[in-house]
Amino acid sequence: MRIGDDVEIGANTTIDRGAIEDTVIEDGVKLDNQIQIGHNTRIGAHTAIAGCVGIAGSADIGRHCTFGGAAMVLGHLRIVDHVNISAGPSSPARSSAGHLYRDLPGRRARFVGTRCRVAAPQGKEK
Repeated sequence: MRIGDDVEIGANTTIDRGAIEDTVIEDGVKLDNQIQIGHNTRIGAHTAIAGCVGIAGSADIGRHCTFGGAAMVLGHLRIVDHVNISAGPSSPARSSAGHLYRDLPGRRARFVGTRCRVAAPQGKEK
């Protein structure tokens, strides 16, 4: 495991050691309380992660990203630089720099380019 300079790690945050490669927390990362970081994960410099976030193993998170409370990141995904994921949603299969990803109550959010299209709840398609 490698932890950079000026990293803050909150209470009860768990960082799994790498199984194949090192788990890496780069410089200036801020981790709130009760975060789970899986093995072989890389978190880019100056990323901020709020409490109760779960990051599955081998995720690769870019620099200057933010994650709201209880967001989930699936394993083996790449989140590019400057991505903001709001509280609660799971990460998209692909991400684009500068985009905000969030779930809306009862609806599935899908981002296309720089615009968001919201799909109607299942069973209520028009």
